[in-house]
Amino acid sequence: LREAMGEEAEEKLSAWADRFSLAFILVRRNTQARFTTSQFDNVPSGTFITEEVVAQTTTEEEMGSRVEAGFEFFLVAQKSIGVARPSLCTVLHSDVQLTRRQVVELTFRLCGLYMTFPGRVA
Repeated sequence: LREAMGEEAEEKLSAWADRFSLAFILVRRNTQARFTTSQFDNVPSGTFITEEVVAQTTTEEEMGSRVEAGFEFFLVAQKSIGVARPSLCTVLHSDVQLTRRQVVELTFRLCGLYMTFPGRVA
């Protein structure tokens, strides 16, 4: 690839690479976890869980800290009939300067940007 790009293109690419941050988030949709309210209703759309049922517990105070690899959370993206099916999200790599809460919010908002479906995707 480097040979095909040439030296000038490689320099331009390096300059652009310094401007960007990247995060890899693995999203597992087929989890066996189910969450309900105390009245056994579905949790609202946008509910996220970061304590006790994930490998690395994150408390409310830690949600304001910068996101790092290993951060896990369950996210319920949409309201459903029956029991809501949360997705398990795991940050594999992160160079972004976002807090954990901002990453959760961004992930939830991206669920609504699927162009061929009018609602949120799980």
